[in-house]
Amino acid sequence: MPKGIYQRTEYHKQINKQGHLGLKLSQITKDKMSIKHKGQKISDKQKEQIRQSKLGDKNPMKKKENALKVSLKLTGRKCPEQSIRMKGKWSKEKNPAWKGGITKENDIARTINKYKLWRLEVFARDNYTCQKYLTRGGKLEIHHIENFSNNKELRYLVSNGITFSKEAHDKFHKIYGRKNNTLEQVLEFIERDFIRTISL
Repeated sequence: MPKGIYQRTEYHKQINKQGHLGLKLSQITKDKMSIKHKGQKISDKQKEQIRQSKLGDKNPMKKKENALKVSLKLTGRKCPEQSIRMKGKWSKEKNPAWKGGITKENDIARTINKYKLWRLEVFARDNYTCQKYLTRGGKLEIHHIENFSNNKELRYLVSNGITFSKEAHDKFHKIYGRKNNTLEQVLEFIERDFIRTISL
């Protein structure tokens, strides 16, 4: 674009000034600006200082120095991660947040990897489809056909799980409650509204 077409008015200068209010420049930037405005050439030493400041933490020499300082400071100490791993330093009673083993057995059983794998297997078997409404995807949940808390031996059997949408799962428990659930209840629940929709 040709020069001189866009001239700054006093109004534009004020807006620009307000935009820069409170902006703090680093000492290096100030030095660069002062050198540039004076018309002086930057010496090799100044260039090196600027380069070092730009590198900051990426500077390999600085990294080595810091690593050496840290290693000297920590000489003879055990790594915190190792101390945690060694003989369960923070496990159970030794952990400051320990409240005397109040977590319920059922809650523990639902958080172990075995439970997570079981859920994934049931989802895969049902093709991530709600068995009530036959909708695929969305918010899916696994329902234990035989009650979770009463049947410990059936908890992680794939045949004891069925995929429901959140809506269907909530509806099931609203009708049949949360205790002593059985296969008959599940079959009745799946066929219940299905028959009603066909008859309409």
